[in-house]
Amino acid sequence: REHFGGFTAWDADISAFVEPGKPAIVYVGVTDRADDISYASGYAFHPIGGILREVQLLVVPNDYINRFYVQTDFENDFKEAKLSLTVAKSKAKGNSKIKFQLYDAGGKAVLNQPQTFDLANNGEGKFSVTVANPILWNQEQPYLYTLKAELISAGKSEEKIEQKIGFRKVVVDGKRVLVNGQPIKLRGGCRHDMHPLLGRSTNRYYDSLDVAMAKKANLNFIRTSHYPPSQDFLEFADKYGIYVQEETAICFVNDWREGVYKKLGETSNDPAFTSRYLGQLSEMIDHDRNHAAVIMWSIGNESDYGINFQKEYEFVKSVDLSRPVSWSWPATAFKENKRCFDIAVAHYPDYKGKDEENFGLAIKNMEHESLPLLSDEWAHVACYNTTLLKADPNVKDFWGQSLDLMWANRFDVPGNLGGAIWGMTDETFHLKDTVTGYGPWGFIDVWRREKTEFWNTKKAYSPIRVLKTKFE
Repeated sequence: REHFGGFTAWDADISAFVEPGKPAIVYVGVTDRADDISYASGYAFHPIGGILREVQLLVVPNDYINRFYVQTDFENDFKEAKLSLTVAKSKAKGNSKIKFQLYDAGGKAVLNQPQTFDLANNGEGKFSVTVANPILWNQEQPYLYTLKAELISAGKSEEKIEQKIGFRKVVVDGKRVLVNGQPIKLRGGCRHDMHPLLGRSTNRYYDSLDVAMAKKANLNFIRTSHYPPSQDFLEFADKYGIYVQEETAICFVNDWREGVYKKLGETSNDPAFTSRYLGQLSEMIDHDRNHAAVIMWSIGNESDYGINFQKEYEFVKSVDLSRPVSWSWPATAFKENKRCFDIAVAHYPDYKGKDEENFGLAIKNMEHESLPLLSDEWAHVACYNTTLLKADPNVKDFWGQSLDLMWANRFDVPGNLGGAIWGMTDETFHLKDTVTGYGPWGFIDVWRREKTEFWNTKKAYSPIRVLKTKFE
């Protein structure tokens, strides 16, 4: 078996090589490629080739569920929901049914009785049921239901699964993004998978801690830069209420790359790489589309436009119309009269909002002329000006004032969604004999200790404002 990309889930059927009662050995080889579209080792400043995600051995029946997509839609001013399921089983032969029931957060059945639907001869089916007066999921009130489903083949129960779901709808309305009919404003941070001793590998504890610290810092939004997160992280985002921009593992294509990575990094117009672009993107969406927290897909970071990005956008629109798509750099697409995004991205805007272009993208009064504007990187934490930081530590406090002004200036601008601080955690890798990485650019360090910038973030992003400034 072969797979490109180290950040998305994939599987290999080894049934033909396994005999009951006998040992089976699985060999895994990892190659850290200089032409990888993620550029992951390039901007980590050390090779990170290895196994970064969970590895499982799954034993399944002959008939098992291998596709289970959930989507919610609404009618009657969100008083009535349509819960839709797209299901496929592994084998097309034989009659099969899907039986399911929905439960509220207290474990009470929501539907009058379990629903049962026949799968078609090809083993696939699309079904929908109406749910009256659902409790909606959003960042402030992340209410989750439990959907329990059962695959029945030839009268026998083959498999049972459970899925946490949230009833919510995301739409682009002109220059605004609406969740459940209400415009949202995003006060966020850009998150890397970081463990102080394990690098890009992470674990359930650190994933939960990042969500908890984001909430404590008054964040309501996280961008998963520059690759999909773990399943654990999305589970906690669903549970505790964080809007997520989930990004596929494509970074700095035709832009910013250095050394051997630059020579091999011009892939956006290369048809030999199309399968890598679409393969990892499809795995990300297939894996994570049922998470209520994910409100938009990002098809790449800071890359020049090419046909492979256009194919990515067209692919997303063919499989998931329930979320908008973002991408940077948008100006390089507009230059060729193309568009592969629903949201215009502007990185590092002027904190006062006086700029009229951003990396070639025309903006006015902190808005794009026709699309929602998102700065999914802004307010870069001071880390490169090391001499000044040593001479005047108050620079850290001044950074907080600039973040406060940046957020406040955009809060009442309808077409400006907000932004995400670069970065959330420091990116320093503790290797055996050195420390490497881009540096301490987070408002939290890799050990998850709150830095000075954490408290400035908490103040700047606070939903509570004390407008009176003089007291007697």
